[in-house]
Amino acid sequence: MVLRRELYAVPAILGAVVVTVGDGLDAEASLTAAAAAVVVFTVRMLAVWHDWHFPVARH
Repeated sequence: MVLRRELYAVPAILGAVVVTVGDGLDAEASLTAAAAAVVVFTVRMLAVWHDWHFPVARH
């Protein structure tokens, strides 16, 4: 269920992108981590509140 319908991977990937960009820009690690956490939390909560799901293939 976790990797089939719910949005968990997308927020995690976006958080990883924030960390990668922050590292590439030589930003402070704690600031980068905080920004990534905010992005992940925000996207996940938006998915929960708006009932966003991945489409599921029919059998």
